[in-house]
Amino acid sequence: MGESDRPIAIVDADNRAIGEATRSEMHVRQLWHRACHCIVHDGRGRIYLSQRDDVVCRDRWDVSLTEHLRAGESFEQCAERGLARRLGVSGARPHPISEVFADRDLHDGGEEYGGRAIADYRFMQLFALEYAGPIGFDRRVYKAGQWHAIAEVDALIASDPERFTPHFRKDWLRIRPVLVRGPGDAAPVAALEV
Repeated sequence: MGESDRPIAIVDADNRAIGEATRSEMHVRQLWHRACHCIVHDGRGRIYLSQRDDVVCRDRWDVSLTEHLRAGESFEQCAERGLARRLGVSGARPHPISEVFADRDLHDGGEEYGGRAIADYRFMQLFALEYAGPIGFDRRVYKAGQWHAIAEVDALIASDPERFTPHFRKDWLRIRPVLVRGPGDAAPVAALEV
């Protein structure tokens, strides 16, 4: 089963579960779904960024992990599954750094979508994980991974924002203050309007 054929939980505009669809159906039909994003940091001011190699936002840098929820799965379970499956970090317990919030993005759909733009309508939750061990990224989704200092990420975004996915640039506004204070000190960040 390919990445675009995996069943993803579909929800209505009020975040109530209503069924499942494949990733390609979800994007083409602009269906609301659930996703989690996780940033892995080493506790010493560095974060792990993943460079995408799948259809959406190919070659751009992103948070450490992005993952869609499956039917019946919680955001926490999705983050734990994604960390093990996509980054090879098993048994991790990431810390939520936001409440669940509604978010929308438009992306270049690439070859899979005939070059059409696709839309992501999702309810998301952001997580952070302090971890400094080995990372074995999933080469079906990621081309590369690198550790970067927070100040370096700030400079890269300022100099060339298009090197990053649209959702990373939005996520960074929520993630950065938590990393500077420390995940244990952070209250969940309030939702931004979409």
